[in-house]
Amino acid sequence: MSITRVVTVVALVVTSSLIGCGTSVDPADLQKPEKMGTNSQALGCEESCYETLYQCEIDCQQFDPYWDEAYYRSCMTTCSTEYGWCVQSTYVYAGPSYQICHIDADMHVSGVDIELHTVDLYVDPNCPTSQTYYRKRVLDSVHCGFHSESTCKQRVADRIGGTWIPQGYYPTVTESDGETDKCPGPRL
Repeated sequence: MSITRVVTVVALVVTSSLIGCGTSVDPADLQKPEKMGTNSQALGCEESCYETLYQCEIDCQQFDPYWDEAYYRSCMTTCSTEYGWCVQSTYVYAGPSYQICHIDADMHVSGVDIELHTVDLYVDPNCPTSQTYYRKRVLDSVHCGFHSESTCKQRVADRIGGTWIPQGYYPTVTESDGETDKCPGPRL
């Protein structure tokens, strides 16, 4: 069995477990989020950020969107910024995704830097039903000078196969994807 096939099978198994494929939904489970609204644990959930956003947007209604457009837009921008900070402060690092999901080539005077990007998982520890968020980061970089352009592709493949696959990382992008960002979202 080739290494490509092994990586593909591992990627499928890991991705399935990350996105929850194969889990059954019990009709009783659909009512749990409603019950969480009365639970003290719900105060730490992202739902409290939504409540704050909703109240802020109501407060912005004191400015007429037509007559006080600048004030209204400024108020709404402040609401969305505060909501973003609230969501980001609610979520904590949960671990790596073990995906190499974006390969980016950056041209420099001395050659090309091939960056391998991954994403880390972030969850709300106070809310077990909260959505998982991702934060993208550079995992590694391979420098290829202009004199070694012909060996660059092999050097990147060697780095992935020799360094990152043994550590559990697997590529979710292929050469045909080019520089397309295949990292999952939503992102922080």
